Amino acid sequence: MRTPVRCGFPRIHSFAVSFILTLLIVPTVLAQSQTTGQIEGTVKDPTGALVSGASVEAKNVDTGTTRSATTNDAGRFTIISLLPGNYSITVTKQGFETGKAENTAVTVGSNQQITFELKVSGVAGSVTVTAE
Repeated sequence: MRTPVRCGFPRIHSFAVSFILTLLIVPTVLAQSQTTGQIEGTVKDPTGALVSGASVEAKNVDTGTTRSATTNDAGRFTIISLLPGNYSITVTKQGFETGKAENTAVTVGSNQQITFELKVSGVAGSVTVTAE
């Protein structure tokens, strides 16, 4: 009886070819599937200290849709998966004046960086005391 002869690539060659093709194809597919952008940034006070727990809202001026985030302990926020368009960004935190950034353009694949410096809000009020 004759010993069968193996034809074709050995297994390691087949694996190497498959791996290389995967490395070439996957980034192309991922790049074509990206249809959104993001906005990220930092919120500080007038002294440069980072403001954590601030609410950040991004409103698409064209469609009216909103996305929101909250700053982390490092005063950073990220709002992902934003459709292309013009956005109005609003930052609020109790004890501070509201921060705004108008006409922030988001395009496909963009990563807009914004830094907000919130001013301390003045506390104004009145107390009425009536004596009887």
